[in-house]
Amino acid sequence: MDKISIQPTTLKNAKFDYYGQEVEVVPYMTLIQQGAIINRYLQEMFEDVENNFGKKHSDRIRAEYQLKVIVLDMFTNIDVSSLDIETFYIENLYREVTSRILNYSDFEGLLFMVVSDYRENESLQNSVGIVLEKASEKLYDVLSAFSELTPEKVGEMTKSVTGLLEEVKGVSNGDNLVFPAPQGKPKQKRARRNVKK
Repeated sequence: MDKISIQPTTLKNAKFDYYGQEVEVVPYMTLIQQGAIINRYLQEMFEDVENNFGKKHSDRIRAEYQLKVIVLDMFTNIDVSSLDIETFYIENLYREVTSRILNYSDFEGLLFMVVSDYRENESLQNSVGIVLEKASEKLYDVLSAFSELTPEKVGEMTKSVTGLLEEVKGVSNGDNLVFPAPQGKPKQKRARRNVKK
Protein backbone atom coordinates (compact mmCIF):
# COMPACT_ATOMS: atom_id res chain seq x y z
CA MET A 1 0.00 0.00 0.00
CA ASP A 2 1.43 3.36 -1.03
CA LYS A 3 1.41 6.16 1.53
CA ILE A 4 -0.08 9.53 0.63
CA SER A 5 0.73 12.93 2.02
CA ILE A 6 -2.15 14.95 3.43
CA GLN A 7 -1.65 18.68 3.72
CA PRO A 8 -3.76 20.76 6.07
CA THR A 9 -6.31 22.84 4.25
CA THR A 10 -7.16 26.38 5.17
CA LEU A 11 -10.80 26.53 6.15
CA LYS A 12 -12.78 29.62 5.39
CA ASN A 13 -14.70 31.35 8.16
CA ALA A 14 -18.35 30.38 8.35
CA LYS A 15 -20.87 33.19 8.23
CA PHE A 16 -24.48 33.52 9.35
CA ASP A 17 -27.01 36.27 9.85
CA TYR A 18 -27.92 37.15 13.43
CA TYR A 19 -30.76 39.68 13.63
CA GLY A 20 -29.48 41.58 10.60
CA GLN A 21 -25.77 41.39 11.54
CA GLU A 22 -23.23 39.11 9.89
CA VAL A 23 -21.40 36.89 12.36
CA GLU A 24 -18.15 35.21 11.31
CA VAL A 25 -16.98 31.99 12.95
CA VAL A 26 -13.52 30.41 12.84
CA PRO A 27 -14.50 26.81 11.99
CA TYR A 28 -11.76 24.90 13.82
CA MET A 29 -10.27 24.79 17.35
CA THR A 30 -6.57 23.95 17.56
CA LEU A 31 -5.26 21.72 20.36
CA ILE A 32 -3.43 24.69 21.90
CA GLN A 33 -6.65 26.70 21.95
CA GLN A 34 -8.56 23.79 23.46
CA GLY A 35 -5.94 23.36 26.18
CA ALA A 36 -6.04 27.05 27.07
CA ILE A 37 -9.86 27.06 27.29
CA ILE A 38 -9.96 23.88 29.39
CA ASN A 39 -7.36 25.31 31.77
CA ARG A 40 -9.44 28.45 32.25
CA TYR A 41 -12.60 26.38 32.72
CA LEU A 42 -10.93 24.38 35.51
CA GLN A 43 -9.81 27.58 37.22
CA GLU A 44 -13.34 28.98 37.15
CA MET A 45 -14.96 25.67 38.11
CA PHE A 46 -12.74 24.68 41.02
CA GLU A 47 -11.51 27.98 42.38
CA ASP A 48 -11.70 28.05 46.18
CA VAL A 49 -15.06 29.69 46.83
CA GLU A 50 -16.99 29.41 50.07
CA ASN A 51 -20.76 29.09 50.06
CA ASN A 52 -23.21 30.23 52.76
CA PHE A 53 -22.29 27.24 54.91
CA GLY A 54 -18.57 28.01 54.79
CA LYS A 55 -17.77 25.02 52.58
CA LYS A 56 -15.75 25.18 49.39
CA HIS A 57 -17.65 24.17 46.28
CA SER A 58 -17.35 24.05 42.52
CA ASP A 59 -19.07 26.75 40.50
CA ARG A 60 -20.48 25.19 37.34
CA ILE A 61 -22.57 28.21 36.33
CA ARG A 62 -19.63 30.61 36.47
CA ALA A 63 -17.42 28.16 34.56
CA GLU A 64 -20.04 27.64 31.83
CA TYR A 65 -20.57 31.37 31.43
CA GLN A 66 -16.83 32.01 31.12
CA LEU A 67 -16.54 29.17 28.60
CA LYS A 68 -19.12 30.83 26.37
CA VAL A 69 -17.49 34.25 26.65
CA ILE A 70 -14.05 32.84 25.78
CA VAL A 71 -15.29 30.79 22.81
CA LEU A 72 -17.25 33.71 21.35
CA ASP A 73 -14.30 36.03 21.86
CA MET A 74 -11.72 33.67 20.32
CA PHE A 75 -13.73 32.26 17.43
CA THR A 76 -16.06 35.03 16.28
CA ASN A 77 -16.06 38.68 15.29
CA ILE A 78 -18.48 39.47 18.16
CA ASP A 79 -17.57 42.12 20.72
CA VAL A 80 -18.28 40.06 23.86
CA SER A 81 -18.34 43.15 26.06
CA SER A 82 -21.68 44.02 24.43
CA LEU A 83 -23.31 40.75 25.50
CA ASP A 84 -25.21 39.78 28.62
CA ILE A 85 -26.10 36.38 30.04
CA GLU A 86 -29.60 36.45 28.51
CA THR A 87 -28.08 36.55 25.02
CA PHE A 88 -26.35 33.23 25.67
CA TYR A 89 -29.26 31.32 27.11
CA ILE A 90 -32.36 32.81 25.48
CA GLU A 91 -31.23 33.85 22.02
CA ASN A 92 -29.15 30.65 21.47
CA LEU A 93 -26.26 32.64 20.01
CA TYR A 94 -23.72 30.23 21.46
CA ARG A 95 -25.41 27.21 19.85
CA GLU A 96 -25.47 28.99 16.49
CA VAL A 97 -21.72 29.62 16.77
CA THR A 98 -20.59 26.20 18.04
CA SER A 99 -22.67 24.38 15.42
CA ARG A 100 -20.31 25.94 12.87
CA ILE A 101 -17.09 24.86 14.64
CA LEU A 102 -16.29 21.49 13.07
CA ASN A 103 -14.53 19.88 16.03
CA TYR A 104 -16.53 21.44 18.87
CA SER A 105 -18.12 18.12 19.88
CA ASP A 106 -14.60 16.62 20.20
CA PHE A 107 -13.64 19.56 22.40
CA GLU A 108 -16.71 19.01 24.62
CA GLY A 109 -15.77 15.34 25.05
CA LEU A 110 -12.22 16.28 26.02
CA LEU A 111 -13.48 18.94 28.45
CA PHE A 112 -15.86 16.46 30.11
CA MET A 113 -13.08 13.87 30.48
CA VAL A 114 -10.59 16.36 32.00
CA VAL A 115 -13.19 17.72 34.45
CA SER A 116 -14.12 14.16 35.53
CA ASP A 117 -10.45 13.28 36.11
CA TYR A 118 -9.95 16.51 38.05
CA ARG A 119 -12.97 15.80 40.26
CA GLU A 120 -11.78 12.26 40.95
CA ASN A 121 -8.30 13.47 41.86
CA GLU A 122 -9.71 16.22 44.10
CA SER A 123 -12.01 13.73 45.84
CA LEU A 124 -9.08 11.40 46.49
CA GLN A 125 -6.97 14.22 47.92
CA ASN A 126 -9.83 15.31 50.19
CA SER A 127 -10.27 11.73 51.46
CA VAL A 128 -6.57 11.45 52.29
CA GLY A 129 -6.71 14.88 53.91
CA ILE A 130 -9.60 13.85 56.19
CA VAL A 131 -7.77 10.68 57.28
CA LEU A 132 -4.60 12.65 58.04
CA GLU A 133 -6.57 15.30 59.91
CA LYS A 134 -8.20 12.67 62.14
CA ALA A 135 -4.85 10.98 62.74
CA SER A 136 -3.26 14.29 63.73
CA GLU A 137 -6.16 14.99 66.15
CA LYS A 138 -5.64 11.62 67.83
CA LEU A 139 -1.91 12.22 68.04
CA TYR A 140 -2.57 15.60 69.63
CA ASP A 141 -4.86 13.98 72.22
CA VAL A 142 -2.21 11.40 73.07
CA LEU A 143 0.49 14.03 73.40
CA SER A 144 -1.80 16.16 75.54
CA ALA A 145 -2.44 13.19 77.84
CA PHE A 146 1.29 12.57 78.20
CA SER A 147 1.94 16.21 79.00
CA GLU A 148 -0.49 15.98 81.93
CA LEU A 149 1.13 12.86 83.42
CA THR A 150 2.54 13.11 86.91
CA PRO A 151 5.10 10.67 88.37
CA GLU A 152 2.27 9.09 90.41
CA LYS A 153 0.13 8.51 87.28
CA VAL A 154 3.12 6.99 85.47
CA GLY A 155 3.64 4.61 88.40
CA GLU A 156 -0.02 3.57 88.34
CA MET A 157 0.09 3.00 84.58
CA THR A 158 3.28 0.89 84.94
CA LYS A 159 1.68 -1.32 87.61
CA SER A 160 -1.44 -1.73 85.53
CA VAL A 161 0.51 -2.67 82.40
CA THR A 162 2.82 -5.04 84.37
CA GLY A 163 -0.19 -6.83 85.85
CA LEU A 164 -1.77 -7.17 82.43
CA LEU A 165 1.47 -8.59 80.99
CA GLU A 166 1.66 -11.17 83.79
CA GLU A 167 -1.92 -12.27 83.05
CA VAL A 168 -1.18 -12.56 79.34
CA LYS A 169 2.01 -14.54 80.07
CA GLY A 170 0.06 -16.95 82.27
CA VAL A 171 -2.55 -17.50 79.57
CA SER A 172 0.12 -18.12 76.95
CA ASN A 173 1.70 -20.81 79.22
CA GLY A 174 -1.65 -22.52 79.63
CA ASP A 175 -1.93 -21.59 83.32
CA ASN A 176 -5.11 -20.29 84.92
CA LEU A 177 -7.22 -20.94 81.85
CA VAL A 178 -10.83 -20.46 82.78
CA PHE A 179 -13.62 -21.44 80.45
CA PRO A 180 -17.05 -20.02 81.12
CA ALA A 181 -19.66 -22.53 82.25
CA PRO A 182 -22.51 -23.04 79.80
CA GLN A 183 -25.56 -21.01 80.67
CA GLY A 184 -29.07 -22.50 80.81
CA LYS A 185 -30.19 -26.01 79.89
CA PRO A 186 -28.33 -27.90 77.18
CA LYS A 187 -30.15 -27.96 73.90
CA GLN A 188 -31.68 -31.27 72.91
CA LYS A 189 -31.14 -32.53 69.42
CA ARG A 190 -34.27 -32.97 67.41
CA ALA A 191 -34.84 -36.26 65.73
CA ARG A 192 -34.69 -36.08 61.99
CA ARG A 193 -37.78 -36.94 60.10
CA ASN A 194 -37.54 -39.13 57.10
CA VAL A 195 -38.83 -37.16 54.17
CA LYS A 196 -40.06 -39.13 51.25
CA LYS A 197 -38.78 -37.90 47.95
